[in-house]
Amino acid sequence: MIFFKTLQQLLLPGTFTFILIIIGLLLLLKKRKKRVGKIFIAMGLLLYYLFSTTIVSNFLIAPLEEGYSYLRIQDMDMADKAVLLLGGREADILR
Repeated sequence: MIFFKTLQQLLLPGTFTFILIIIGLLLLLKKRKKRVGKIFIAMGLLLYYLFSTTIVSNFLIAPLEEGYSYLRIQDMDMADKAVLLLGGREADILR
């Protein structure tokens, strides 16, 4: 159980790209692996940038959002309770 939790944390985009960059820096220390180290660092930085953009994040989150239907106003009368989640600084972006 602990192994799977640790593996999940290591596969998160922020952690994964950080590990790629660290591996690249370690490979730069070896004289024969400098080119491979530069490739790892470049891949890590590129992936970190891509995961930070809204285009890629919207592409990744779209299948998760499609699994749920939107709440109609007519259904609000039947609900006992409702929770409204606000987006903070990006509250003007509708999802």
